Amino acid sequence: MFVQTEDGLGEIDCDKFPLALSYQDTLTALEALYTEQHPYRTLVVDSLDWLERLIWAEVCRQRSVENIEDIGYGKGYAFALTSWREFLTGLDALRNDRGMTVVLIAHSRIERFENPETDSYDRYVPRLHKLASQIIQEWCDEVLFATYKVYTKQTDEGFSRKKTKGIGTGKRVLYTSERPSHVAKNVSICPTSCRSIGTLTLLSSTNPTHRTKDLPIADLHGFNANEVDPTTDLEPIPAGKYLAMITDSEMKPTKSGDGRYLQLTFQVLEGPYRNRFVWARLNLHNANETAVKIARVELSAICRAVGVLTPRDSCELHNLPLIITVKLKKREDTGELQNEVRGYAKKEAASGQPQQAAASAPPGGVDFPRLACDFW
Repeated sequence: MFVQTEDGLGEIDCDKFPLALSYQDTLTALEALYTEQHPYRTLVVDSLDWLERLIWAEVCRQRSVENIEDIGYGKGYAFALTSWREFLTGLDALRNDRGMTVVLIAHSRIERFENPETDSYDRYVPRLHKLASQIIQEWCDEVLFATYKVYTKQTDEGFSRKKTKGIGTGKRVLYTSERPSHVAKNVSICPTSCRSIGTLTLLSSTNPTHRTKDLPIADLHGFNANEVDPTTDLEPIPAGKYLAMITDSEMKPTKSGDGRYLQLTFQVLEGPYRNRFVWARLNLHNANETAVKIARVELSAICRAVGVLTPRDSCELHNLPLIITVKLKKREDTGELQNEVRGYAKKEAASGQPQQAAASAPPGGVDFPRLACDFW
């Protein structure tokens, strides 16, 4: 159920209250959800920054002023916190007594952050007054920042001039941990980033001690299988060394459920097998210490190969060329051949042609053993 403080849902087919025109309208909606019988288990407030305008209008009405700035010394924003706390109390009642999950949506803005340990820098924050933003972020269990993944490309225009161009792929990313570029937090065991379909979301779970995983979904609107030829079975690519890059990464649970591995997708960049994909799995969280050690050594080799020695998240390893050593092995369950990535090295004179892998580790790279047991 949506409580809408801005007219942004349009023709979206969803259950929603009428557009709130006053702060009292939002309280009335919360009261209805608390006192009346209904099947809803999730409440979405869209959006907080428009709700803040209604709260400011309520403060102005109570103080008999036209603008919240007319209340001297910034006291108007402090008075507004009373309404914010009243609203959050209503959300607490829905969460604790009615078992509802609460999702708060806010737009973002860029703010200058004065870091006492470093030079100041810009970052994304909720489009709210800083006092309101602080108490809301403190109240929420999860603060998630969603944005489009953007890369930059620098071109030489001559005469010692360079031009930087932003490149977007349309890929949405949801960040769950704070970074210099944005605010975020989570009290769950979440990957640093994952695929996303939203903006800036502040989330409160129904039960802070029990989390359920929201699986990413894909928007397939506009796809028609009748217009696309189906893929055919692809044989594994020959063993050898290939110029490739990581195009995707994702933390996944192990088959046993007691660990997690990082799955990396590599795309071959040149040669007869250009645009083919191979995968590597790194057991970064596993009860088997040997598996974790191998994964960390392998991750170190990847970082060195792409020149990112201290990545903050796996996305920083994307779209950087490196040489991978690909081998063939038989699946234990079916006996079919499949590829596995066994070594990584810095980009050299890339041939793009498969070559018979040497028995020893390639110069500048590492050839990794595999454990003869099931970790995923």
